[in-house]
Amino acid sequence: MATHGKPPKVIASTATIRNASVQCRRIYGRPSAVFPSPGLRAEDSFFSKLDTGNKQRSRLYAGVMAQGLRSTVAASWTMATLLQSSYELAEKGGLSIDETDSYWTLVAYHNSKRELGRIVNATRDEIPTRMKVYASDEPLERPSNFDILELKAHAETPVPRARQLLARRHSPEQPAIDVVPCTNIISVGVDIDRLGLMMVNGQPKLSAEYIQATSRVGRGVVPGLVVASYSPSKPRDRSHYEAFRDYHERFYSFVEPTSVTPGALPAIERGLHAALVTVVRHGAGLKRNSAANQFDPSRPSIAAAIKRLEQRLLDAYDGEQEAEERERISSKLAEKVAEWAGWARSVEGLQYCFASQQRRPHLLVRYDNKKIDGAGWFTLQSMRHVDKEIILEDVGIAQAKHS
Repeated sequence: MATHGKPPKVIASTATIRNASVQCRRIYGRPSAVFPSPGLRAEDSFFSKLDTGNKQRSRLYAGVMAQGLRSTVAASWTMATLLQSSYELAEKGGLSIDETDSYWTLVAYHNSKRELGRIVNATRDEIPTRMKVYASDEPLERPSNFDILELKAHAETPVPRARQLLARRHSPEQPAIDVVPCTNIISVGVDIDRLGLMMVNGQPKLSAEYIQATSRVGRGVVPGLVVASYSPSKPRDRSHYEAFRDYHERFYSFVEPTSVTPGALPAIERGLHAALVTVVRHGAGLKRNSAANQFDPSRPSIAAAIKRLEQRLLDAYDGEQEAEERERISSKLAEKVAEWAGWARSVEGLQYCFASQQRRPHLLVRYDNKKIDGAGWFTLQSMRHVDKEIILEDVGIAQAKHS
């Protein structure tokens, strides 16, 4: 809470951060501090110490690279091994109740939806067939009617419901979810303490993503097991396999700095106008949808709101070498203001956004619309859809047609 004119503090926590000061400046336009600050030793920062005695809250990483097999087949056989072995150990009494619960559900992480789809298909045929090969005895074959829960963008089961299903503990009367094929959507917000078993199909592109994804297991009272399945045909996978131990002993040092560039031209073109509309509508007293045509940058309240927005944007680039970004932001903001002012004078019935009852020109046009009717800017509604399709023409064929 802000008191005596002081701005509120923003506190965030993460295990994967690099170049935090620049990133926070770009996002919040304010200075930042990392807490706790580094101490004399990496395992002792005075505020926290590395807990080496508690083996329960830990993870064991293992790497597998199958020579002469396709990556999908290798991943399927690896999953069959993990599913069958956890079942046999539970049936033979080799696992406690908590261990059986944690290792019953296998989380299968994939780097793309295409790989995920192949594994989902394999759970119906190839994986159950392979489990019979690994079974030490026929009565110990794991039931192949898997309860599968996919975690991906636009999945049938929304994330809140998926979290409820995953949190359900395993029991003989009501078995837990067997297999969870997923993409990087599991990396954030899916904190289920009972999960303990994961297979990673291929090395993720970023070390931060790998750390965040594999941290979903081993969070409870049972240590986690992560098996990384590498493809011998991918040089990056082979490199990680050959340096497996060295990489995993210090993979936090391999975390890549995330690029944060709000002053880049594509970011400005896609988001600056939305920030302008938001500030004016909620900060200058023009809240009604139809008040968009009352925009006049010479009015003191509107001019003050625009000035505050510009200063906030410039705070993200206060370095001596960042004059180009500051100039770009100021000029583009002035350009958006001039466009809106022109539409307010010339376009009758201008609104902020589309109203189903009234088909009038509006400022914020859906990004997937084909055209703009009179006024407005294409506006993103999801950060997952930032790319536009383009038409490619074969120049060779085009030249052949004209010759």
